[in-house]
Amino acid sequence: MEALAAGLPVICHGIGGMSSAIDESCGFKIPLVDRQISILQFADAISRLVTSPDLLNRLSEGALRRAKALSWDELVRKIARAYDDIPLVDAA
Repeated sequence: MEALAAGLPVICHGIGGMSSAIDESCGFKIPLVDRQISILQFADAISRLVTSPDLLNRLSEGALRRAKALSWDELVRKIARAYDDIPLVDAA
């Protein structure tokens, strides 16, 4: 989350907590198959970021948007909206 908030695209395995936070707008999820495939795919993702400034910029902007969408402030807003949508029941 700290990387996203700093506008840094994330490269991670597609498992665990980061798997649900990262999508194609903000980084790369590498499938966990075996060590060699992971190494090759991580290297490929890094190479793509280094050689494509447009991709880096797009993912950096996406990282900032994703961090905002996953922030505590946004979570509180979603919960508040859910409570606002609950119909009031007259207790009388």
